[in-house]
Amino acid sequence: MAYQDPFTVPRRASPLDVDIRTLTHVEDMLLIEELQRAIWGYDQPYPARLLLVIAETGGQVLGAYWQGQMIGFSFMLYARGHGGDGPYLHSQLVGVRPAWRDKNVGFLLKLAQRPAEFFYSRRYLCKRQVLC
Repeated sequence: MAYQDPFTVPRRASPLDVDIRTLTHVEDMLLIEELQRAIWGYDQPYPARLLLVIAETGGQVLGAYWQGQMIGFSFMLYARGHGGDGPYLHSQLVGVRPAWRDKNVGFLLKLAQRPAEFFYSRRYLCKRQVLC
């Protein structure tokens, strides 16, 4: 089986034509700053540069797009674990524009997080010879 990068979400549309993408550019992260203000009214959102660092250091930043417009996002932080628990991804924030709530956009974002989380869990369990 060919290696598939667990941090790259396959580009496929949902039944609503929502496209979930892995974000790796600061321009995309700036859109997330804007979304945080629109969704929750944050006056100090998680900054774009911090989100970029998260994406570049083992975390994951996702965007949900509809017709080229970002309508939602999520991000997970890489964490080392405590006392031999192994690395894991901590889902810090998921947000969806109010007009898109109750349309499964948040659910699609959470589903898109699963392959990366499974990658860390499997790697840890294989190291412990529990699952390989």
